[in-house]
Amino acid sequence: MLEDAEHLRRLAFEPSRVWALRPISYEIGLRDDWLCLHAEHSTVDGATLVAAIRRMQEAAEDADGSPQPIPGTDPAETGRGVGQSAAGEKRPEETACRESTQDPAELMWHWSEAARATIRDGLARGLQEAGKLETAIIRVPRPTAEGLPLKLSVDAVSQLILTVAQQLAYGRTRAVYEAVDMREYRAGRTECLRPVTPEAVAFARTLISEDATLDMFSEALEAHRSWVKACKRGEGVDRHLLGLRRIAAEGRDVDAPARAFLEDPGGRGDDRLLSTTSIGAQQIVRYAFAPTVPEARHQLHPHLEASSTA
Repeated sequence: MLEDAEHLRRLAFEPSRVWALRPISYEIGLRDDWLCLHAEHSTVDGATLVAAIRRMQEAAEDADGSPQPIPGTDPAETGRGVGQSAAGEKRPEETACRESTQDPAELMWHWSEAARATIRDGLARGLQEAGKLETAIIRVPRPTAEGLPLKLSVDAVSQLILTVAQQLAYGRTRAVYEAVDMREYRAGRTECLRPVTPEAVAFARTLISEDATLDMFSEALEAHRSWVKACKRGEGVDRHLLGLRRIAAEGRDVDAPARAFLEDPGGRGDDRLLSTTSIGAQQIVRYAFAPTVPEARHQLHPHLEASSTA
């Protein structure tokens, strides 16, 4: 039996463990209670996974062993489904399917030697890169809001803790990425929140020097809260900057100062030491994600349990 951190590392980074070109692959442990989903992140986001797992749980069997229908799919509510027959009746397509049933045939793939060499080389490089990554699960005490005269967001406090940790470890703070879900939009996507706000940096520095005040703490929390709301309204800048960078990379009409800004790691905002995610739901316990840049880490903090990959 494997520890959860090793389960995560293997599924996330080792080759040949997921279906290629599929949005979601499932891995179920036969020797333990491990159950994990591997998602293609360009098409599936954390909130989408939460919704999918919630529907699975709604369809779970009840105490009597009969399945719990997903709301809106109960035949008693929606009427007989397409192709559904009354009790005892055989549908024509079911009869035809049984009559034409054949033994399964193995699919044989014929690859040229050049293609085989490319696959072997890619596999070797993938294994080499996967061997460099380690995943750890770190549990820390959950901060409490009791006795504080302000609205406390566990997510914002977690980001402040990481900002203070950076300041203590390196004497400065680098960019941090935090995903903000925007599924309510018709073309739903994510936006990038930059949680290392000026207020957060000022609070971290004064906290270390023991000069911080409750007002500064409140300002840092409010800055994080307001930036989350701005991203939710579609007012984030990072996806827009990404589009401009691609325009510049294609050699289109971009003047020299703008090109220099877009090519600078600070202007791009992608020199991120941390990539963080706060799902805020019970459906997903933890997950692993690749570091955003060399020497970086990814952290998840739904219940102040961080899954760190480096």
